[in-house]
Amino acid sequence: MNIEEIETFLAVVEYGNVLRAAEHIYIGHGTASTRIMNLERKLGVILLERQKGVRKTVLTSEGESFLPIAQQWAALWSDAQKLKERQTYKELRISASDLISSFVFEDVYRKFIKKHSTIFLTLQTEHATEIHQQIETQKMDLGFVFVLHDYPNVISFPLYEEDMVLVFHKDSRFSETKEKEFLKAEHEVYAFWSEAFNLWHNYYFPYAGRKKVIVGTAAMIYNFLEEKEDWTILPLSIAQNFIKKNNQLDYQFISSPPPKRTAYVLAHKFPKPGTKKNAKLFLDEVRTYIRESTGLTLLDNK
Repeated sequence: MNIEEIETFLAVVEYGNVLRAAEHIYIGHGTASTRIMNLERKLGVILLERQKGVRKTVLTSEGESFLPIAQQWAALWSDAQKLKERQTYKELRISASDLISSFVFEDVYRKFIKKHSTIFLTLQTEHATEIHQQIETQKMDLGFVFVLHDYPNVISFPLYEEDMVLVFHKDSRFSETKEKEFLKAEHEVYAFWSEAFNLWHNYYFPYAGRKKVIVGTAAMIYNFLEEKEDWTILPLSIAQNFIKKNNQLDYQFISSPPPKRTAYVLAHKFPKPGTKKNAKLFLDEVRTYIRESTGLTLLDNK
C-alpha cells in the first residue's frame, strides 16, 4: 500500500468515479483502475461497487470503513512531507517597538530576507511591556525596546543610542531666527518619549501651554507637521526619514539636549534549539547597518 493508491482512492470518492478522478489527478484511466485494484488486493477487501451503466461509484461497506483510515493516512503523509520544509526553512520571530520597526529596521528586514532566504521572519510591533512578556514566554525570539523591565528569564543589552533633535519647517520664523520664542506651544506635535524626556521638556519649555496635538506613536507625527510653524522633537533617525519625504522640513541639534534614546536587545536566557544561530545572523546584520548609519551610535560592538 502506497500514498499514490491512497490518493487515487480518495479522488474516486471525491469526484464520483474512476474516470473523473483520473482526470483530476492527471493520470490515465487505466492507471487509476490498476491502483484501486492493487489497493483492494493488498487490503483483501473490495472497496468499490462495480456495476455496468452506473456512472457514480458507490463504496462497499468495507470501502466506507476504510475511508476515514485513508483520510488519516493522507493527512499523516502531508505532515511528514512538511518536515522537509521545516528542515529547509527556519523561523526567527522578532518583536520591536514601533519606532525601531518602522524607522530603523525597515531596510534591515529587507536586506536580511534577501540575504538569508532559508530563514523565515515573523515580525511584530508591540509596546515594551508586551515585548518583554513575549520573550519571557518564548513566543518571540528577539525583542528590541527602549524601556527595560525585570523578567526572570529575559536578558538584555544596549544596542545603539541616538540624539533627539528639533524638527521644523524651512520657511518658519524659527528657521529664520533660531530663537526659541518662535517655537509656539500651540504648534508643537508632542510625543512622550520617556519620563526623562518629559522632565527635560518641562524644564526647557517652562512656558509651554496647550500643544497642537499629543500623539501615541512616532508614525503619527509626520501627518501633523502640516503648517509652517509646526515643530516637534524626535529621534534623529525619524527626523532623517521625515526630511526624505518632505524637503521643506529641516532639523537641528539642541544646545542643551534631552537624554539620548537608547535601544536594547531582549532575548531569552535559554533560547529554543536552532534560534541562537539565526538570532546572531540577524544581530550581525543590525550591527552592520548601525555602523553605516548617520546618527546612530553602536553600543553593542561585537
